[in-house]
Amino acid sequence: MMKGCVGRHPSRWGGLLLWLLLLPLCCTAETAAGERGGELSGLSAEDRINLLCLRSAYPQIRAVESGPDGIWLRLEGERRVLYASAAELAAHPYDDATLLDREQRLARRLDPARMDVSLRASMHLPYLPDPERAATPLGYSPGRWRSYAFLKALYGADAATVRRGLGVTSLQGRKVRMSGAAVRALVAVDGRLREAVRQRPELKPWLVSAGGFLWRHIAGEQRLSPHSFGIAIDLSPQRAPYWRWARMERHPLQQSYDSEIVRAFEAEGFIWGGKWHEYDLMHFEYRPEIMAKARVLHQLETAGGSGLEGLSGGAERDGGTVASPHGLSGVGAAGGSNG
Repeated sequence: MMKGCVGRHPSRWGGLLLWLLLLPLCCTAETAAGERGGELSGLSAEDRINLLCLRSAYPQIRAVESGPDGIWLRLEGERRVLYASAAELAAHPYDDATLLDREQRLARRLDPARMDVSLRASMHLPYLPDPERAATPLGYSPGRWRSYAFLKALYGADAATVRRGLGVTSLQGRKVRMSGAAVRALVAVDGRLREAVRQRPELKPWLVSAGGFLWRHIAGEQRLSPHSFGIAIDLSPQRAPYWRWARMERHPLQQSYDSEIVRAFEAEGFIWGGKWHEYDLMHFEYRPEIMAKARVLHQLETAGGSGLEGLSGGAERDGGTVASPHGLSGVGAAGGSNG
């Protein structure tokens, strides 16, 4: 779990937390009303939190539906995206061994093809909000695992469709193109950072935008970059490098990068690539569901329970344990060139 994780910002997710704390771990009325063909009451505590965070983060999600083939999200326009297949739910793959198999551990690298995953798997690894900067062992890159089916349903499956949903804003005076909600979030980030720079001018060289939307693949991979969907922004790449450039097992900036910058982005639903084993120190990515879950797990722990276990009354969770950087340490310490 996320011991020591601190959420310092006003509770953007306060309503969601209250919802979780006041209701028993059963199907909420809202979810049940949108459900078709099955019951959600058998889901683990973590799955229910995942689904609540997804619905809170993305108003495009109209309902959660259960069927013999798995759990689906129904979006605007009757589009459907798989949250988890029936086989995945039955196997309960919430354990570290399914994330990193023996060959990958021996090779000390990840197969990028395995990182296009279900929505459920994309939310498995808990993101630790600043000021938490735990060392991340091999494979611990929360948010780098993505459901491309979900991203394409939200933002578009091709460059032309994504472009139609872009907006323009600025960060520290430089124009940035991003998708709808990410633009609005970046406006709020810029407001936070303007005040920070006014008090600390030395931050300004770290806030030079190198661009938002750009339809392209991730360097060295066949997966589309999150920049392709207009949900990522890179800042000052000459100061904040990418792991393929630096060839460092760990980068000092993973610990020393200014927390005020990171917290400004996290407060508005962005995650930072500096918290990945395969670090991308310039990279901020709009993933509000991951930040929602991070805050909920922390607040559930500090509310007097034991996180998810406390919610379930101490009973063993069907979904297994929540991974953490420390829990993955047996898989392999941070090191190697990652290929």
